[in-house]
Amino acid sequence: MAVPAPDRVAWRRFRKLWSATATSNLSDGVLLAATQLAALTLTRDPLAITAVTGFQYLPWLLVSIPMGTLADRVDRVFLLRVASACRAVGVGLLAVGLATDHLHIAMLYGLALLFGIAETPYDNAYCSPSAT
Repeated sequence: MAVPAPDRVAWRRFRKLWSATATSNLSDGVLLAATQLAALTLTRDPLAITAVTGFQYLPWLLVSIPMGTLADRVDRVFLLRVASACRAVGVGLLAVGLATDHLHIAMLYGLALLFGIAETPYDNAYCSPSAT
């Protein structure tokens, strides 16, 4: 009985998707810790520091279903790229704010909300097998 040859194109596409997803999820964890540490440098108020995490997870409550619908209706690869670009811009703004010492807790709240809003369509889009 002959064993079928592996589909090299499918494996290559799978490896690209898997590595992008692994990098994205690792970055999400690092970003969660980084925003907490940035908040700690700005204030010692425990409620203000905890609110940063709240703002990062708030989009899951508010826009998860609409973003899932959006992921079903648009090109998923395009949605993955746009979400990643938004997060990259947010990280750049965070880095510039920290480097120039112009970061305020309200700006950190906005960036945390941006990170959460960008993570929601990304996670909804990459779950589909047609995202490659």
